[in-house]
Amino acid sequence: MGSILYRLYRSYEKLTVIANSLKDKYEFIYAENRQLKIKLAMVGTAIDMQSNNNSGNTTSGKDARYAKLRALMIRELHPDSCPESNKLEKIVKSELFKLIWPQIEAIDKNRQ
Repeated sequence: MGSILYRLYRSYEKLTVIANSLKDKYEFIYAENRQLKIKLAMVGTAIDMQSNNNSGNTTSGKDARYAKLRALMIRELHPDSCPESNKLEKIVKSELFKLIWPQIEAIDKNRQ
């Protein structure tokens, strides 16, 4: 009976360690997700400001700013920009990129 209780206790300890590890990973992903949402909001605001700012800017200037903004979004949110060791960040960025990229392509299509 004593060895069964000991094994159950050891299993409980292992499960506690696993649960704590998963909690830490969840908190990391949640924080990373919040940071990426803030970056996304900032990019969205920049796009809105750029599209609403029609005061004397030439089309080529707007195109250049749009290209820089597009490149920034790709650089910051593309999953391939993450190091291989950070798989959680890669997953989060991948999901955000999947949400944003069709909108970027739609803007590109409308600009042509």
